[in-house]
Amino acid sequence: MIRGAAFDIDGTLLDSTGVWDGLGVRYLASRGVQAEPGLEERLFALTLDEGVAYLREHYGLAQSAGQVRRGISAVLEGFYRKEVRLKPGAGSLVRALRDAGVRMVLTTAGDPVLGRAALARLGIWDCFERLLSCDALATTKAEPTIYRMAADALGLAPREVLVVEDTLQALRCAHEAGFPTCAVEDEASVADRPAIRGLADAYLRDFTGADKVMEGLGENR
Repeated sequence: MIRGAAFDIDGTLLDSTGVWDGLGVRYLASRGVQAEPGLEERLFALTLDEGVAYLREHYGLAQSAGQVRRGISAVLEGFYRKEVRLKPGAGSLVRALRDAGVRMVLTTAGDPVLGRAALARLGIWDCFERLLSCDALATTKAEPTIYRMAADALGLAPREVLVVEDTLQALRCAHEAGFPTCAVEDEASVADRPAIRGLADAYLRDFTGADKVMEGLGENR
């Protein structure tokens, strides 16, 4: 019986993964610099420090490495606090689950402060009992720790907690730990779509079918 749910934030509730692809372009634009075509492909293969070094050297930025990192962080924060939107139907589903008595927590490998700010602005933060952060727990979503802690926080067994995620790695980890899983399609995981479909207990293109999800939960409660 499904009595609780653990929702991922980025790429699942929030349509946010695209900002990472355009972060270098956004930062340069904030400095009045036009990015060359192909910049994001170039940055994709680099670490943050390597990317910062590349931007400084290739574009002749006068800012120090620390200033560039802080500038990138400011661009990212502005996106979460002012721009990012929910995936279609996410708000309706979360509110419907809350009203049906399904207890919910959040799990994130991203920045918990920015995630909270975005969900509060978008009106669904108060639907969740707790936010669990991989960084705070010194874990990743390649390990079941965060999902087990989500179940513990809800006082439920893993089989009673639906894990809602967008990446193959996270879904596989939750599945192997005994959690029912629901996959939400995201552009960053398109290449893994066949494997995700084969693994997850449910697969959603977005949350606009909230009523059908609720019916399914109702049958299992």
